[in-house]
Amino acid sequence: MCIWNPTISKSMKLLNSPWGTSFNTKYGFGYDDSRDDYKALFIDHYHDFNNGEVYNVRTVITIYSLRNDSWKTLHDQLQGILLINHSGKFVNGMLYWIASTGIDNDDDARNIISFDVANETWGSLEIPIHGEDHSNIKLGVVGSDLAVLYTCHIYATTSDVWILKDCRERIAAVGGYNPAETYAESIINPLMISGKNSA
Repeated sequence: MCIWNPTISKSMKLLNSPWGTSFNTKYGFGYDDSRDDYKALFIDHYHDFNNGEVYNVRTVITIYSLRNDSWKTLHDQLQGILLINHSGKFVNGMLYWIASTGIDNDDDARNIISFDVANETWGSLEIPIHGEDHSNIKLGVVGSDLAVLYTCHIYATTSDVWILKDCRERIAAVGGYNPAETYAESIINPLMISGKNSA
């Protein structure tokens, strides 16, 4: 496992990693400006499977500090919470994921889970809409704000975008987005959402 900075063409291999793969690994990378430290976060969900049923879901969180070149493993956080998006979105010192009550199921999405990179604490914010059958919810970044892109159904031709101002206060609707295709779930995964009149 490596950290790579393409700007200066340098990389660093992470040694003695306790991190292992699971059926649904989530991850994030952020900057702690209070300590001038970069941190990598890995969230692994483990489970038992019997007769088609998933049970005994367990969560293991691993945090790497680049400044200290050290690993920390946590076993008692986020139990019973499953994260949907694999890569956490980093905004103003916080990492964000959509959280679900089901196994990787957007239909059960209820909250946005946040991780404060500096304090290593978790927070939660309720999503203003609840997913319907075959709905799709994505996180993105608009300027310096977190954005939620919601498509109500796989055959929908429009999607809604919400902007999370100040990342802790409220989600405000900012209008609709019209995808060109009908199978919205398969195409609504933006690399970037730009503001009005921006390139």
